[in-house]
Amino acid sequence: MKNLYILTIVLAVFSFSSCDVLEEPYMVDTSTNQNQNPDTSTNDTVRTYYQKILVEDFTGHKCQNCPRGHRTIEQLHNIYGDTMIAISIHCGYYSVPAASGTEFTYDFRTDVGDELGGDGVNDYYGFYGIQGYPAGLVQTLAKESLSGNDTWGGQVSTIDRSTCNIGIWIETEYDEPNHQASATIETEFLNDVTEPMNLTVYIIESGIINWQVDIDDPHVHVEDYEHNHVLRGSFNGTWGESISTGNLAGDKLVNTYTMDMGSDWVPENCAIVAFIYNSNTLEVLQVEEKHLIHE
Repeated sequence: MKNLYILTIVLAVFSFSSCDVLEEPYMVDTSTNQNQNPDTSTNDTVRTYYQKILVEDFTGHKCQNCPRGHRTIEQLHNIYGDTMIAISIHCGYYSVPAASGTEFTYDFRTDVGDELGGDGVNDYYGFYGIQGYPAGLVQTLAKESLSGNDTWGGQVSTIDRSTCNIGIWIETEYDEPNHQASATIETEFLNDVTEPMNLTVYIIESGIINWQVDIDDPHVHVEDYEHNHVLRGSFNGTWGESISTGNLAGDKLVNTYTMDMGSDWVPENCAIVAFIYNSNTLEVLQVEEKHLIHE
């Protein structure tokens, strides 16, 4: 892991960063990839940042109501585009794989999920003490803010996204021979930020076809259910790591990470999610996502 602190002074009129104001309905133009990094080798590069929103969905493949949370997330994606970023965390009793048979034998659990929501065996409830699913968090990691999926849309709609104080830029690399994922996270402060902060970097995967109980599906036990935004692991622990406080507008921090990927992870379906939160209040200040493999 490398931590590099860079104090940036703007030397050219054309070199600047901005945070665009998004007007309702906050749709993102899908004809261009907002996460595609432009060439940064020249001084006239303009980086555009948006205030983005993190939704964490605590779920399980044997939870009959959890697909309702999954569908809520997809509905929000249809409204907010890539300015809303989701992480689906399998944890607790409903995530425990079946010991035999052909259904529900896949293990979606992670060390992060076990810590946050319990492994369903030795620790049923984890840090958040989750006993009802689906449960989620919107733009916060605070335990008292856990809520059901029927409230997520209302919470997202009330978040002020007209300005942002922090921009996150992600560069990714996949090492095919060693099946390793690398991520370089550049944090840029657009305004002065004085509160203590943590940076957390996860890897997620979409398009996983496997069993899921779905109370709204005629078959209930769905063999070819598509699991998306599934947490696969963390580059720097469950809660991330502290980053510098007292940052001034224009300051930058660069953090680089590498991890071994699971043998069954599909790199083309994986993405890196980096988020920064206030380590006192647990409010999420900014979040960004970048596909591991991109054009």
